[in-house]
This record gives sequence, C-alpha cells and structure tokens, in this order.
Amino acid sequence: MKINLTSKIKNFFRIVIFAVFACSLQAIDLSAQNSIVIQQLSDNDWALWKTMSLAAAKETPEYFATTYAIEAARSDLYWQEQCSQYNVFCAFCNGKPAGVVELMVLGNSSTKAGVFGWLYVMPEYRRNGIASALMQHVIDYAKTVKGCLTLTSLVARNNEPSLKLHEKYGFANIWYIPSFTFTMRQLRFA
Repeated sequence: MKINLTSKIKNFFRIVIFAVFACSLQAIDLSAQNSIVIQQLSDNDWALWKTMSLAAAKETPEYFATTYAIEAARSDLYWQEQCSQYNVFCAFCNGKPAGVVELMVLGNSSTKAGVFGWLYVMPEYRRNGIASALMQHVIDYAKTVKGCLTLTSLVARNNEPSLKLHEKYGFANIWYIPSFTFTMRQLRFA
C-alpha cells in the first residue's frame, strides 16, 4: 500500500515521529517540587529546539525516522524556521528544559487537523509526568486555540511507553501496515 502525501506533510512526518521514553535510572523526583511549566518556543528559541531534537535523534533515532547525523547537519536557519512555522512547546522543570513537543496545523477552519510529534523527555526527567503534561498541553492547544477537529501522530510500533500514552488519552489506531515500523494514531474532537 502506497501512501500519497504532499511533500510538506511527508517532511513533517519525517521529522516529527512521536517518541516517549521509558524510565531512567537517574530520574529526578518532581513530586515534591511539582514545578512543570510549559512554554511555546519562539523564533529566538531555535537553539533550544535544536538541542532537544538532537538529543532525541541521538538517543533513539528509530523512534524519529532519522539519524543524528542528518539532524546535526541541518542549518541554523532550518531550526529557526521550525520554531516559526510550527508550534513548538518546551516543558521546563525548575527553569531547566525537560521535554519538547511539536504541533503542525493543516487545513482550513472546516477541516483543520493537528499533527504532532517529536515528543521527547530528557532522560533525567522521565517517569515524572512530563510526557503526560506535554500531551495534555498539545491536545488542549490543538482543540481550543487552533480549533482542530483531529489530532494525529505516528508512533513507532516498538515504543511501548508512547503507545500506552496515546491509549491513555484516547487516541485510536487509524493506520497500520505490518511491514511498516510505525502506526498512525488519531484523536477526534467532538
């Protein structure tokens, strides 16, 4: 089965394969501090977006359908455009970047759809609700601020934490090809 997507969507899916990771041996206990702040990154924050994306691509490139070398070779202008064209959010814990997620909105007011990915949490902050906070934020933002009718992401089939997170938030499996390493999940807003 061949999927025909526009080049913009193909590029977006190539760079935004969803990833959420399992626990880390060096996890920080945030339960007492509970100071998670989610902020939308601006064009001026491109270096932070680049740093977080490179960390994700280096750690588990199979979840992002890319390699560290490909992402590291991208120009600074590329990263600036990413922050400008898409909605990039960063979770901060005690003022330090802990995780990121990216959202692209497609269509017009009657067919608006959100596509998100690059959900990544730094190893030392995992298992503290960062991924859930970012997921909830991107759902709320897509639905209430952008007026999306659906929210979609690609998930690596071997990424159990991500699959469980999608299930927790009500995402349905809408596309699956046994020979392909990703599955597409979608949440429909009423």
